[in-house]
Amino acid sequence: MSTAKINNVHERRIAAEPERVWDLLMEMSGRDDKLWPPGVPALRFDGPVAEGALGGHGPMRYKVTSVDPTAGNLVFRFCEPTGLVGHHSFHVRADGETGTLLRHEVVATPHGWMRVRWPLIIGRIHDAVLEEVLDRAEVATGNVPSRPHQRSRWVRVLLALGAPRPRAQAVLPSSSACQSLTRVDWADAYRMVLPPNAPQDPEVWRQVMSDLSRSSRLLRLRIAGGDVLRRWTGAPNLGPEGPFPVLQSTSSEVLVGLDDRHLNFRASLSLVSQADGRPHLVVTTAVMFHNVWGRRYLAVIKPFHRRLVRRAMHRAAQLVTPSPTSTLDGHSSNPARVEAQDRPA
Repeated sequence: MSTAKINNVHERRIAAEPERVWDLLMEMSGRDDKLWPPGVPALRFDGPVAEGALGGHGPMRYKVTSVDPTAGNLVFRFCEPTGLVGHHSFHVRADGETGTLLRHEVVATPHGWMRVRWPLIIGRIHDAVLEEVLDRAEVATGNVPSRPHQRSRWVRVLLALGAPRPRAQAVLPSSSACQSLTRVDWADAYRMVLPPNAPQDPEVWRQVMSDLSRSSRLLRLRIAGGDVLRRWTGAPNLGPEGPFPVLQSTSSEVLVGLDDRHLNFRASLSLVSQADGRPHLVVTTAVMFHNVWGRRYLAVIKPFHRRLVRRAMHRAAQLVTPSPTSTLDGHSSNPARVEAQDRPA
């Protein structure tokens, strides 16, 4: 069976000098990346965008084979096991005295399952990502796209299905939520990679997550279940009508909590840097029981607590992180890569 060759092209005229557009390409995958859209697998290389750099996004792996600022060519060769033999490239060309034509091409031959995945999955996501890259290039150069790209329902479904799943890991004992208790009987933690340009102030995240939790249907279920037990036990009020006071605040961590005769509760929001240099938000919850009623109360609210925290982190990342596209269409679609860390009693 013959295999159809892929020849995929996206281009946009941008009212900016070619040098400025080229600089945007050189910043891709770095901290100052203004082109790569949120809500899709992150673009990463093992170093600066230079010849020989290896990287990619999601399952797509490629190597930088040519960086020519004079000609305006940036070329990547697909690597196995991508399923594509060929290359993709950016081209920057002067278009008039003050304009630039930014063009992206994929010239490749699919093999194996990629012959099916490209037209149904990979190609659909690719088209959406490239149109958003071009939108963001316009915004980054001070322009406004005439028709900002909107992801189709199918692309949104594909991205949701491919989103990272939570992973259980050990709770960090160095967290102030754990350190502030004389004994930790139960704890869990969730970690999220912060999107580019996200606020680096944990107090901002605390306020947004608190507001989101108050309006959550999950929280209302959690409160309803807890109210029944509180009538019998006098366990602490964990609903929005009794907000947790801030016990400690630094530039990298905020600690909230509440002490009661049945249990002591602590939650910390901290910003930490990982080996890859990207900041993470870690939300840690720790509880110390005083008697059996505290354990029973936690047993009631624990399922709602886990869903509530993860959902609040996910939504907070969308709300607090500005993106060029969100300023145009009124909403954002930033990723919330949440990894769960759980330690039972």
